[in-house]
Amino acid sequence: MTSSSTNIPKPLPYGYTYYVLLETLGSDHSKDQQLLEEFLGKALSQELIDDATLAQSIQHLDFFWRIREDVDVLVEK
Repeated sequence: MTSSSTNIPKPLPYGYTYYVLLETLGSDHSKDQQLLEEFLGKALSQELIDDATLAQSIQHLDFFWRIREDVDVLVEK
């Protein structure tokens, strides 16, 4: 499933009541990435969240922020 305006896959399926976009910034990318993955894993296992995805590139990060600014980028036209 990809956006019609880009070749980047849509980050999550439709159908959730709420979506949260979170960006973190730290001094040690590898360690920060590991801590975020552990946090999301715990949240998933405790059923505090239903799904999660992480940006895998600058392109993905830019696309996530485009979604925040204009959710229509996800709509198939």
